[in-house]
Amino acid sequence: MKFSKPNHTLEKAATLWLSAASISFCAGTTAAAETDWIAKSNVNTQILLDAMGELSPEDFGSIGVEGVDENITDRIEGWQKRAESLLTGVLEEFEGTLASETDRRVKEDLNILIDSTNERLLSAELNSAYLIPYMNVGEFIFNEINSLLRPTAPSLRYPAAVVRMQRYAGLEEGYEPLAELVKMESMAALDTDGLMGPFRGQVERDIEISETFITGIEDLFVTAELDGWQAAYSILSQQLRNYTLWVEAEILPRARNSSQLPPDLYALQLSSWGIKADPNALIERGLQE
Repeated sequence: MKFSKPNHTLEKAATLWLSAASISFCAGTTAAAETDWIAKSNVNTQILLDAMGELSPEDFGSIGVEGVDENITDRIEGWQKRAESLLTGVLEEFEGTLASETDRRVKEDLNILIDSTNERLLSAELNSAYLIPYMNVGEFIFNEINSLLRPTAPSLRYPAAVVRMQRYAGLEEGYEPLAELVKMESMAALDTDGLMGPFRGQVERDIEISETFITGIEDLFVTAELDGWQAAYSILSQQLRNYTLWVEAEILPRARNSSQLPPDLYALQLSSWGIKADPNALIERGLQE
């Protein structure tokens, strides 16, 4: 089961958690009985947030959670099974809690969390069934470094960007180069019958602008006026350039010409946007217009 880097679950859980926290903050004027359910929902939501923080710490830090800025997404071999096991455990815990919960409001929030977790698991299953794994590693790393070094970020977070880059480059014990890990994952699926490559237009765009993200990482550190990043950047930038050459040689020839997704994946994408419709009907309508 291949887990892509989706953010639907994190966003939904974070929205629910922040909403509940906001209500709790203002709850001094309400009766204790009215706030008990909020506290219970906060506890439930925190379970999913903790899991998402383990799976996607970069995203977790971006919503203001402290203590995870140096952490990076796990892509070491077997990460899909580890992610599946973690989320399945969360889902089972939610379902057990739902079975014994009596408060309608808590049950409503639990159903949101269950739907979000199921969506993440289904996304993994469908991506594994239909698509060759692929990602623009340079763009991904740029975005996650930028989340720490952007002008609006507190300067106390800046040093974590150096650690994060060293880990992306595989320069710390227990870490391997992200570009190589993603490459190996893609290579394992290249000759699997029935799997679709990424959309050609996307791959061509990624190749064309790859250098922009690579040099952009350097610009971020220069602008932040940090020390001690240059050696790691030199290694990382070469890894990313080698990865781009590999993408051009191995992924681009296998890219699909149409951006159209299989109906199951398209339906999941629509659902994540809050659209409940038959994807085949939408496709047919689009072809007629």
